[in-house]
Amino acid sequence: MRRPDPGGDESPHNTVLGVFATESEASKFSDEVEARFPLGVIYSRFGAVPARTPNRPCWLPQDR
Repeated sequence: MRRPDPGGDESPHNTVLGVFATESEASKFSDEVEARFPLGVIYSRFGAVPARTPNRPCWLPQDR
């Protein structure tokens, strides 16, 4: 698993694909859809994905 890119990209390839109850469910889904995304997919626990501010993206304090 790689860390999310905090670039704030709004393009279709940088969107949330789902929210899952367990890491196992997220992993299984990412394996199923990864071939559709040339840059791969990532999954992360809730709160570990970069937050966005009106001016720029930023990491949540606990992830710095």
